[in-house]
Amino acid sequence: MKKSVRHLVLLLAVTTICATALHAHASCTTAERTIDGKRQVIVENRFIRFVVEPGNGGKVVSFQSKRAGAELVRPSLGMLWDRFWQSPRHKDPWAGPYEFRFPIKSADKVVLELSRDAEDDWKYHGLVKTLTLTADSPVVRVDYAYKVDEN
Repeated sequence: MKKSVRHLVLLLAVTTICATALHAHASCTTAERTIDGKRQVIVENRFIRFVVEPGNGGKVVSFQSKRAGAELVRPSLGMLWDRFWQSPRHKDPWAGPYEFRFPIKSADKVVLELSRDAEDDWKYHGLVKTLTLTADSPVVRVDYAYKVDEN
């Protein structure tokens, strides 16, 4: 009887450790760093890792597939640039830094929100770009909201 109780306790301990390790492995994490004077926000899970530079137009400068071991973005180009073609175009009203925040930041889900108000003739317009990553998926959901304030 004592031997079977010990085995049961050992089995429960091993199961708990394995479950904890799997849950920790399947979580979302965030970090912030500065490289060459550029602030970067890093979001990752067990499938992917992406790096956003809010001060550089809120673009993604790195997008890595951990499974493939591949970088999917050319850092000199980036991805998710916010470009609107208007005429006449003297200055890009969207060029410049974005503000960012994490409305949701948990082990199960990270939501990174980047926003910017346009300048000059477009000063009553704004963008909100939202990137959502969940712990159990290799998919990054990207949502855009275009806002127009009344003058």
